[in-house]
Amino acid sequence: SFGVTLDALAAKASAVEAARRTGGPAADARSAVNDRCTKFGSMLFTRCVSGTRVVVPDKRQQIGPHAFVGFGASIDDYPGPYFTVAVALGADDAE
Repeated sequence: SFGVTLDALAAKASAVEAARRTGGPAADARSAVNDRCTKFGSMLFTRCVSGTRVVVPDKRQQIGPHAFVGFGASIDDYPGPYFTVAVALGADDAE
């Protein structure tokens, strides 16, 4: 797979959210950034782009007694959003 950072999208979403809100909690800004990044993933899916997965920070998942922070990332608390793409390398069918 191939990983691509979504830092530019997150920065733009954060700036838009900061301009829109007036003194709201920082958690609301993080939520807006995460929503924008996951929307990017849904836009890829609705355009029939398969093999992608968007990972956002602060995603929490409880599975039994185990809590995962940054669920879907390779490590807990990965610092920024990114997406992965399944890729195949080769110049022709034989490869």
